[in-house]
Amino acid sequence: MVQEKYSDIIKEQTNRALWEVENVIACIPDAMWEKEYCGMPLWKHVYHMSGCGYE
Repeated sequence: MVQEKYSDIIKEQTNRALWEVENVIACIPDAMWEKEYCGMPLWKHVYHMSGCGYE
Protein backbone atom coordinates (compact mmCIF):
# COMPACT_ATOMS: atom_id res chain seq x y z
CA MET A 1 0.00 0.00 0.00
CA VAL A 2 1.25 3.51 -0.83
CA GLN A 3 0.42 4.83 2.65
CA GLU A 4 2.92 2.44 4.23
CA LYS A 5 5.65 3.83 1.99
CA TYR A 6 4.69 7.40 2.93
CA SER A 7 4.77 6.58 6.63
CA ASP A 8 8.21 4.98 6.24
CA ILE A 9 9.48 8.11 4.49
CA ILE A 10 7.96 10.42 7.12
CA LYS A 11 9.44 8.32 9.92
CA GLU A 12 12.91 8.38 8.35
CA GLN A 13 12.79 12.14 7.70
CA THR A 14 11.55 12.84 11.24
CA ASN A 15 14.37 10.78 12.73
CA ARG A 16 16.88 12.58 10.52
CA ALA A 17 15.52 16.01 11.50
CA LEU A 18 15.69 15.18 15.22
CA TRP A 19 19.24 13.88 14.78
CA GLU A 20 20.20 17.17 13.13
CA VAL A 21 18.59 19.15 15.97
CA GLU A 22 20.63 17.12 18.48
CA ASN A 23 23.81 17.99 16.58
CA VAL A 24 22.96 21.70 16.60
CA ILE A 25 22.17 21.61 20.33
CA ALA A 26 25.47 19.86 21.06
CA CYS A 27 27.34 22.71 19.34
CA ILE A 28 25.82 25.52 21.44
CA PRO A 29 28.36 26.85 23.95
CA ASP A 30 27.15 26.99 27.55
CA ALA A 31 27.56 30.77 27.64
CA MET A 32 24.92 31.24 24.93
CA TRP A 33 21.98 29.44 26.55
CA GLU A 34 20.76 32.54 28.45
CA LYS A 35 21.49 35.05 25.65
CA GLU A 36 18.26 36.62 24.38
CA TYR A 37 17.07 36.49 20.78
CA CYS A 38 13.75 38.10 19.85
CA GLY A 39 13.01 38.68 23.54
CA MET A 40 13.55 35.08 24.65
CA PRO A 41 16.61 33.22 25.92
CA LEU A 42 18.14 30.77 23.46
CA TRP A 43 17.13 27.77 25.56
CA LYS A 44 13.44 28.57 24.97
CA HIS A 45 13.96 28.63 21.20
CA VAL A 46 15.75 25.28 21.40
CA TYR A 47 13.01 23.83 23.61
CA HIS A 48 10.35 24.62 21.03
CA MET A 49 12.50 23.57 18.07
CA SER A 50 13.23 20.16 19.53
CA GLY A 51 9.71 18.93 20.14
CA CYS A 52 9.16 20.52 23.54
CA GLY A 53 11.88 19.21 25.73
CA TYR A 54 15.36 18.10 24.87
CA GLU A 55 17.07 16.17 27.61
